[in-house]
This record gives sequence, C-alpha cells and structure tokens, in this order.
Amino acid sequence: MKSIAWLCLISIEIALALYFAIGTVMMAHTHILPIDPAPPLMTSTNEWKGLAVSLPTTLSKGWATWYSTNSVVADYKIRGQAVPTNGIFPMANGKPLDDNAMTCAIWIIGKHGRPLLPDGRLVKINLAQHGKKSRASILCAWTDNGPGRVPRSRGVVVDLTPAAMRVLAGENGIESGRVEVTLEEI
Repeated sequence: MKSIAWLCLISIEIALALYFAIGTVMMAHTHILPIDPAPPLMTSTNEWKGLAVSLPTTLSKGWATWYSTNSVVADYKIRGQAVPTNGIFPMANGKPLDDNAMTCAIWIIGKHGRPLLPDGRLVKINLAQHGKKSRASILCAWTDNGPGRVPRSRGVVVDLTPAAMRVLAGENGIESGRVEVTLEEI
C-alpha cells in the first residue's frame, strides 16, 4: 500500500512539473515573439550559428532613415514605458546604442520565419539616385533589428545611426529624415 501511495505522489509531481514547464515555455514563447510576424525584407540560405540563412548580393531597395538615443527616448514615452535613468538603450545585440557608431538596424528573417539576432556582419548601403549611378556608399555593422512595424516604416529597409546617415547623405539626409538606398551584403 505504501509503494502505491509513493507511486501516485511521484506521478502527480511529474505531471505538475510538466504542466508548469510547458506553461512557462508557452508564455515565454508568446512574449518573446511578435504577435504579427514582421514582413520579410531579406531571406537567405548560408549557415549562421547553426541556422540556415543567407543574404543575396542585393538585399533590398527602399528608404533609409536614422534613429538616435533621443528618438528612442521619445518612442519609450509614446509607448508609456519607463525611460532608463542611466541613458543606456540596448540594441538587439545587447550592446548600448551609440549615435557616433557606423551601425544599422535591419530585419533579416530566418528559415524559421522569425527575425534573426544581429551578428555584426557588414552591410554595404548605397545611396540611390534616380537615373544615375551613385558613388556614395558606406559600410555599416548590423547591430540592431528594425525598422519597426509602424506606419512610418513602410518602405524603410534600414535604420542608420546619425553618424552613418551623415556620412552617406550629409546634413540633407539628417534634415529630410530619409534617403533612397540599396543594401548589399559584404
């Protein structure tokens, strides 16, 4: 009789552990992943950290915008989130956003259908000029995911730091807020 009681207790304990483990995984899964998937701006098939992904030679054509720590503060306030008091805003790669770095934010969708984490790979961003071949181009490290899925981001394929936008398009790029570009993998 004692062995049957112990067996029942162990079975109940295992069932509860599985129930809570599966519930925790499901809750974490829904909080980490976006509710509506981001539109795939890029796809690929090279190997990257065990995942099958790659970038074609010409990735995307569209608009480049810029974002800075000031715009991130404004975004936090609009969404009703607390602004970090230390002034450090982490990017998707875990490092703080640096307005003076030559970095960019891009969505790259992996084979699994979710955005990949930035790995620091270099991306060549070419300034597009209507009917002319532009010589203006920069190399940026992919350090963040973006642009977001808000109405302002329609047609935007890359977000640049202010330093990168100034090098690519000068003060006109900063003032206009966006420029037409093409992206290439290096």
